[in-house]
Amino acid sequence: MKNIRLAAVLIALTIGIASSIGLANAQVSDDPGRWGAGQPDPTFWSNTTHIVWTERRCPGAGEYQNSYECRLIDQNLSNANLTGINLSYATLQNAKLVGTNLTNANLYGASLKHVDFSGANLSGADLRYANLTYANLTGTTGFPRTCNTIWPDGSIRNNSCDTPQEIHTPREVGPNFPAVASPPTGCDIVIAGPNVDWHGCDRSGWYLWRADLTGANLSGANLSRANVSNAEMNDANLSHANLFGANLFHSSFVRANLTRADLRETNLTGAFLSPANLTRADLSYANMRGARMISADLSGANLSGADMTGIEDLKFVILTGATMPDNTVHP
Repeated sequence: MKNIRLAAVLIALTIGIASSIGLANAQVSDDPGRWGAGQPDPTFWSNTTHIVWTERRCPGAGEYQNSYECRLIDQNLSNANLTGINLSYATLQNAKLVGTNLTNANLYGASLKHVDFSGANLSGADLRYANLTYANLTGTTGFPRTCNTIWPDGSIRNNSCDTPQEIHTPREVGPNFPAVASPPTGCDIVIAGPNVDWHGCDRSGWYLWRADLTGANLSGANLSRANVSNAEMNDANLSHANLFGANLFHSSFVRANLTRADLRETNLTGAFLSPANLTRADLSYANMRGARMISADLSGANLSGADMTGIEDLKFVILTGATMPDNTVHP
């Protein structure tokens, strides 16, 4: 019994010491396998204030320089010392970073919608191409780097672009940061939006949940294993795009061009493809349960092994020359 009590005391002292020194010496596992589903491990994030990344990057980000797989939605990171942390391209929507030290933090391309930064230290933080829509910047200190950064009021901030050019924004929100402009083009654009031109770009594994890609040019783009669920892709050009293994759950593809697109093993459950052009698309082993496909054109498409359970009114779908789930060819 004495040994048990002694052990408890030692554990309490250890926790107290970790609390007093903040993040400097605490350790966490960096096993990317725990992050395979793209969700934070609650073991790591139950007390974020006393967590440090041994290599100053998000657990599970692998050996890459960015943190596409880092999902910190609704997490409480208040008062944490995240100096120099690499959270580039991470998703922190609705997270709390009240009083957090983000000095020289890398938040390049991060999704920071509705994040509460009140009282945070943003000195030298890299917010280029980040999206801070509706974020709270009350009482923040320091001057972060911005370029094509979406500010809480919807204005664009650009104080660290390669080609400075003075611009004017409608009003200031939070600190009075200087603004210069050098709008990115092509694959350098990291924020999803209507009519974005990502043709031929590598967006494999990206988190594009509820993204509005209406009218986007994604022809030949690599979106393999990306999460594009509940997204709007109406009138988008996805011809020859690689969507292998992508999650397209309940996404809308009204009038979208998916000719010769690679849709193998995709999750198209409840997707709206009415009408869409899927001529010669490869949908083998795709999950198409409950998809709406009235007037969709699947001429010459490969549906081998696809699950088409619950698709209504197949008689209104153009299936000329398509290979059906049972490997028969539709007349």
